[in-house]
Order: sequence, then C-alpha cells, then structure tokens
Amino acid sequence: DVGGIYEVFSQAQDPDAIGFRLIGERLKEMGHEIVNPIDLAAGTGKFADIGVYGEGYAPANIGPQAYVSTYSVPGDLIYVALNGTGSASTIGAPSSFATGISQAGPGDKIVMRGGEYAFTGSMLISCSGSSGLPVIIEPYAGETVVINGSSVTAGTDNYLDLTGNFVWLRGIEIKNMPGQGLRIVGADNKVENCYIHHCNLSGIHIQNPADNNLMSTTAQSRNLIKDCIIEYCSDVGFTGSG
Repeated sequence: DVGGIYEVFSQAQDPDAIGFRLIGERLKEMGHEIVNPIDLAAGTGKFADIGVYGEGYAPANIGPQAYVSTYSVPGDLIYVALNGTGSASTIGAPSSFATGISQAGPGDKIVMRGGEYAFTGSMLISCSGSSGLPVIIEPYAGETVVINGSSVTAGTDNYLDLTGNFVWLRGIEIKNMPGQGLRIVGADNKVENCYIHHCNLSGIHIQNPADNNLMSTTAQSRNLIKDCIIEYCSDVGFTGSG
C-alpha cells in the first residue's frame, strides 16, 4: 500500500525507525525475520558510532525509560566514592573506583556514591561478570554520579574504557571527554539509562580489541545500548577503526 506508507512517513518523527520496522515486518512475513535491526542498516554508517551529530538511531526519539536502581544482587555490594580509600569497600568505608573495579566479579554490584568523578587521563572498567551474573555499576540510590573529562585536553589519546565482559553500566552521566564518551572493547555488556554529552568524539564507540584489526573473528558482539541520551558529540576528524 504505497499510499499508506506515504501517510506513515509524512507524519513520522523518525522516518528511519518507521522504515526499518516496516521492512522488518515484511521480511518476517516472508519468513526472513531480522533479529537485530542494525542488520538492516549494515554498510550505511549509521550505527558505527552512537551519539554523532545527525547520525545513529536517535534514542531520544524512542524515549528513555525511567532509571530504577537494582536493589538486590546475588553477589557482593562494593561501595566506592570520590574520597574512597583502602579496600574494605563498605558503605561506611568505601574504596576508590579503581579498587572497586579490581574486586568485582560475577554477580557483584559496584555502588558509586554521588559526586563528580574527575577523569584525569584514563579510567578502566576491566572487571567481568558471566552469563546471568553480570557486574552491575550504578549510583547509590537517589544520588547523581558524573564522570567529567574537562581537565584533559580535547583530542588527547585518553579513554574511559570498558574492556570487561558481562558488565552493566547504569544511570551515570559522562561529559566533556577528550575523545569518545565511552569506548567499549568487551562483549555482552549493557549501557543503560546513561547521559553522555559534549564529548570531543562520538558518545559511545564499540571496537575490536586493542590490535584494531577489523576482523570478524575479533569483533566484539552483543553489546546493548538501552534508554540512553547521547548528544552534542562529534565524529569530525575521526579516522580510527570501530
């Protein structure tokens, strides 16, 4: 129904999303269901980086859902804070972010106390969970966590890297980063309800391991970006792989 499709597109706020849905429905009717809608845009460049001016799936058009803290986990609660010291990692004696990351394993939750964490050159999320037992990183309930990279010169080779697997990063604000807001080099991770903005390059960049070889055998997979707002970032001048 050409007239019907025209009517849908003429009223759509996000015609790309409508188009992908219509194509997906038609392929499903033909017995060729698309499990991953990104497959429909393969080769267009729309999904290479997320949070680039004028590109991507525009998550703000979908409408991020309200962030709800995870109150219960099967593993340990690891508390970290701006002024955290030692290795107790309790609510009364929180550790530093780096120490908390080093202690986390499958089923654990890293609880970040509120405040603005200064990104001063590098920040590594290297812990890993497992299937069904992710490591969850999120703010203490009712508090706001901001990672601010404004003290590092834009364009320098410094990153907030998620290199682990099965990690859920939730409810955190990331801003003013010298490169990408968040670089994901692991697999099976979830970034949810995060606000990433005003970064020198793209908001989120998913790439192969550090060798940067664009090979399907090393490509990272099954990373989910959900209910995030990513804006005022850029890919201008970016020549790397991802």
